[in-house]
Amino acid sequence: MLGEVRDKKDIPVLSDAIFNQVDILLTGDKDFLESDIKHPLIYSPSMLADFFGI
Repeated sequence: MLGEVRDKKDIPVLSDAIFNQVDILLTGDKDFLESDIKHPLIYSPSMLADFFGI
């Protein structure tokens, strides 16, 4: 994981995602979306739709 989370209240969510080895974190939280974290992938709903070509 590279990057930084601006909102320190988001750290438990990210820690849980890493611990449980999730591949994609789906969120509308701009702090996550702008964090430059490489794993897990962080997508907004529209980004995920684009990923799947919907």
